[in-house]
Amino acid sequence: MIHPISALIGFLLALPPLTGQVLDEKNRPVAGVVLVVTVRPAPDIFQNVGSVTTDAEGRYSVERPSGEFTLSLRWADGWIMRPHRELREIPEGIVRIHRQTRHDVLLLDERGRLLPNVKVALTSGSPGGCVPFGVPLNLVVQTDARGHFMLPAGCPESSFYVQAIGHEDAVTRVSFPCMGDGATVSTSLRLKPCATLSGVLLDAEGKTPLVGALVTALTVQTLRDEGNGEVSYNSGGSALAPIYTKEGDWKWNQSATTDERGRFSMRVLTDAPVGISTPVCDFRMGKDAMRLQPGEHRKVRIVSKVIP
Repeated sequence: MIHPISALIGFLLALPPLTGQVLDEKNRPVAGVVLVVTVRPAPDIFQNVGSVTTDAEGRYSVERPSGEFTLSLRWADGWIMRPHRELREIPEGIVRIHRQTRHDVLLLDERGRLLPNVKVALTSGSPGGCVPFGVPLNLVVQTDARGHFMLPAGCPESSFYVQAIGHEDAVTRVSFPCMGDGATVSTSLRLKPCATLSGVLLDAEGKTPLVGALVTALTVQTLRDEGNGEVSYNSGGSALAPIYTKEGDWKWNQSATTDERGRFSMRVLTDAPVGISTPVCDFRMGKDAMRLQPGEHRKVRIVSKVIP
């Protein structure tokens, strides 16, 4: 049995609920949208602690977490919002959402030909990564008889890997800005053939193959040019292309494992210079980063560093 004094203390210490109203860009209330409250107990951990659907007048009331929190729009057809991040209060409880820009995409193959009535795999982010605003990590749409498809609703800016089923060797990475006034924007998108990067990983003496080592391709970005010949570089993320199989499975070619002869092979995108990272060395991660052409097959020989 809970002691009356303990119950009273708990009541007095309880935080008031998080309340407010969801309005559109013209200050009209919006009913039926879902808001999600998220906290971050650790730097790389996000945890949903509550959700609420707005009523007929666009109003919401949900339990308020202690400390800082994030309020975001989980899903509403055609609506998007900038998330209220790391807040203790929502100013006046007002959450503003906007009609999403719709993208009508004309899909072309590597040769510029229309791709009517084909399934199109859209992959955003990376496996296990955090995909904000309720956008599915992997989804499949289909072009119509004219080769068009509509980009699904979801987030203020959606970066996707785009692959047409039956054209697995051509993957294009593209960003669609979606924050707008509900207008429809027509875009043509041409798939690019991937490149193939293969080779062998050897020990520091360049004689013995390294077996079972993970080899990963990364894009290389120029961070800063000091003007005196000093240039700094950084990895801009994976250069490896996702694969959507004919069986309907998603397979990420995030890394290749060397075989018994130290050999590896992987498909890579060609929209940025590429370097290779291994457990024992980095290969061409700076000014010597490789620039691969669509459809190219590049072979490399990597000699590892001596690890102190």
